[in-house]
Amino acid sequence: LKCGASQFALTSALGAEKASRIFYNRVKGMVEASISNLPFKKITIVRPSLLLGDRKEFRLGERLAQVLTPIVPLSYKPIHADTVAHALVRSLFEDFSAIRVIESKEIHERYKMT
Repeated sequence: LKCGASQFALTSALGAEKASRIFYNRVKGMVEASISNLPFKKITIVRPSLLLGDRKEFRLGERLAQVLTPIVPLSYKPIHADTVAHALVRSLFEDFSAIRVIESKEIHERYKMT
């Protein structure tokens, strides 16, 4: 804010909720709540499902999710990190004020890179 920033974009997680019993989702929800209290004109929070991308290490959960993708509802389908980044950048130029939360399903539907 001191340097003139008027927007904040945050990658959170599907299921983020500060009262969640799941530690990861609770922490993500607490971060969202804290960021939401900052005096930015626009705050975008994206909540992607499992992030896919090029990694050096093997991640069994990601492999299983990729195999099961055809039968998983759109809200829970794994999503590539590039698509999430694309959604964040595009959201900076969209007309809204205050706080906007973009769930994983909307990322798939509106921001899919072609």
